[in-house]
Amino acid sequence: MIETISAQALSFVRYHSARSQSNQHERVSPRPCIVELDNVLTQEQRKYDALIHIRDELLQFYQELASAHRISRTAALRTDDTGRSLSSLASKQSKIYKVPKRRTRGHADEAPRCHSCNRSETPEWRRGPDGARTLCNACGLHYAKVSRRIGNSSTPNNAPGAELENKS
Repeated sequence: MIETISAQALSFVRYHSARSQSNQHERVSPRPCIVELDNVLTQEQRKYDALIHIRDELLQFYQELASAHRISRTAALRTDDTGRSLSSLASKQSKIYKVPKRRTRGHADEAPRCHSCNRSETPEWRRGPDGARTLCNACGLHYAKVSRRIGNSSTPNNAPGAELENKS
């Protein structure tokens, strides 16, 4: 389908470009019909949708592959060649040798991005629902205001009808 649509679009462009070049000496060059152009655009949209579908399937495949690799790697680390658990041995070794935990950091060339609006530059990073330094200044202030409002409305004293219960 993608190959056919691409071939049709290419022939359309070649045909009309050749027509316009051969008629350059005329004042008005023949233009393609709007219906023809709309048909080509519709076909190109179908091709785009098909490519997006293929991309989504590939992403899902690679995510499943990475997940399976992570699971098999974790399972391999938990047992030795004989199938015995290595967790007790590893915990004994870490107590004896004080093995420091390896900290993973993001790449230095990647700027942090706001989890809400995807901005990378802000005067200050704020705490959000995903943890510290995950929201830009504007989104963090908005989140704090909304969460404060929700927190205040859920307290028993501010619940509807609470004034009546406290006064009687």
